[in-house]
Amino acid sequence: MRPARCVFLATLGATGCAFPDGRNVLCTADVRPAIVVTITDSVTLMPAAGVAAGEVQDGVYRDSLRPYAAGSNGMISRYAAGERTGTYTIRVSAPAYVDWQRVGVSVGRDQCHVQTATVAARLQPAA
Repeated sequence: MRPARCVFLATLGATGCAFPDGRNVLCTADVRPAIVVTITDSVTLMPAAGVAAGEVQDGVYRDSLRPYAAGSNGMISRYAAGERTGTYTIRVSAPAYVDWQRVGVSVGRDQCHVQTATVAARLQPAA
């Protein structure tokens, strides 16, 4: 089987590939996150990502959660693991909240990018 022929299209910031079966795929050059975590207070449902920190882990690979999106009430979400497939454990901590964890979050990919897994972390206030 012949491999795909791919070229970088500088003017579009994209990569185009022609596959042996006749498919043509145009991929953007942006880097997509594997994981996006929307972080809220479980009682008020207000965003808590601004005060939270965390990480993702897949085997020995670790990456910290970085700011992703904000709204009128503050930071809504954090992201990690750009363009990396895997099965992740996500950990989130914040002052005055119980630590939060989710295990087994699977991230695959399509012909161009990872398929971002969006996870909701509803933090429980500490007693």
